[in-house]
Amino acid sequence: MKRLVLIATALFACAVFAKAQEADSTAESGRDRLDKLEQLADKAKEVKAKKNEKLVNFEMVHRFGYGSHIMDNEGFNQKYLKNREIWFNVMDLTINPADWFSASLAMNVKWDKFLAAGDSYIYADAADANTAKFAPIATQQALYPAAGGEFKKLSSQVNLFSLEAPLLLGLHFGDFGVRLGAQAVVPLTARQNELAEYGESSVKTRVKGVAKAPFYYGFYGEFNYNDLGIYAKFCPSEVLPGMVQDLLTIGLVLDF
Repeated sequence: MKRLVLIATALFACAVFAKAQEADSTAESGRDRLDKLEQLADKAKEVKAKKNEKLVNFEMVHRFGYGSHIMDNEGFNQKYLKNREIWFNVMDLTINPADWFSASLAMNVKWDKFLAAGDSYIYADAADANTAKFAPIATQQALYPAAGGEFKKLSSQVNLFSLEAPLLLGLHFGDFGVRLGAQAVVPLTARQNELAEYGESSVKTRVKGVAKAPFYYGFYGEFNYNDLGIYAKFCPSEVLPGMVQDLLTIGLVLDF
């Protein structure tokens, strides 16, 4: 009996010791991962500091932005992020005459989405050079008589694909920064998309060549900490003829 008790005690002690070793190993592994992350962060700061030390920097594909258009036209959906833009930087030429000051000229590609409100329909008027216009939602519903007025989803929108060239001046205070400037935008393509879902059917329609402004301009402001920033754009010129003008956009930008 004593022998069994001794054996059970020994096994219990071995199990406790093994658990303690495993916990120590896990803690050590966690510390190692934390140390590696800190090393990567330090390297990123070193790379950024070296870039700022150079008088001229040329970079490609290193910024990404996602923003929501603030629409004053009630024909558009008024919910946040329903009308939005996604953009990323293709190339960027930056001059750093001082540690606290920079000037940059960039080229971005951008996608915009303008979504109609629930009681509106956006269509391309073929009789008016494919100009995008609003109509009551009943106009869109009438295009699908098989639905009998019962829709799971009914939407219409205009999508733009554009090139934009921002010219920005930057002020840098340690990890904090501010960028201000202006930009020119050239829309390359515009199309009207609509979706109708009813019964077992799902119908998608696209109209290419929607009328757009040949170019428009705007102003840009950004506040950033390290590689993450908040930006705002304001474009007082016409984006979509008779439909989108005085466009305000607010979003997030990430440097990588």
